[in-house]
Amino acid sequence: DNLPVDIALGTVIVHEDYVYIIGGRDDEGALDSVYYAVVAAGGSIGNWVSTNQTLPQPLWGASSVIMGDDIFVFGGNNGTSRLSTVYTATIGEPGTLSAFTTAPSLPVVTESSGAIAYGGDAYVFGGVGSGFLSGVYSTSDGISNEEPEEDSSAGTQIVFPDGDDSKAILLGQEG
Repeated sequence: DNLPVDIALGTVIVHEDYVYIIGGRDDEGALDSVYYAVVAAGGSIGNWVSTNQTLPQPLWGASSVIMGDDIFVFGGNNGTSRLSTVYTATIGEPGTLSAFTTAPSLPVVTESSGAIAYGGDAYVFGGVGSGFLSGVYSTSDGISNEEPEEDSSAGTQIVFPDGDDSKAILLGQEG
């Protein structure tokens, strides 16, 4: 089915048999909505429904990953400025999310970055901050929870609240 409203620049994740679209923008500005729909066995997408939660602020151009049952939303634009904020929520039953909470911020503002979860690690790719970002970093680069050297070209490490190393990400230096 079509999306319930006009949405551009939302971030999309898939969890089990459901697809979620988070934030985005319409012709009036940034959105804080989170919608979900079932993906049928044949690949058709069911009716879109609002979840029980919204983002803490409207965002477009954010990126996101799903790790286990946890959603992570990185950066984006609130309609006024680019952000370094990271939000996280846990998926319960379909359409039921915990309230989004704020995780440690990214070291730079970014929108339009790519993000994936693979093999227990999160990866963030490039984006736009005050300039274009070229870094691609992850926990699989062998970087621990120790503070990186100040002049390191490896980026800055962010560790999520539960301290799970598999949820730590690095975002590259601005280019």
